[in-house]
Amino acid sequence: MILTVVLSLVRPSLTSTALLSMAFAWNEFFFTVVSMSYTDAATLPVYMSSFMTQ
Repeated sequence: MILTVVLSLVRPSLTSTALLSMAFAWNEFFFTVVSMSYTDAATLPVYMSSFMTQ
């Protein structure tokens, strides 16, 4: 019963935290993709996205 009450109270904050962290990660990925001029220092997601578009 307590777990049900706690989860019902925490669910909105967990949802908003997940959405905000996804938005920040996407913004960082997009900024890196746009600003990288060479792939020597690229991280794996950036390198994979450039590999998929070629």
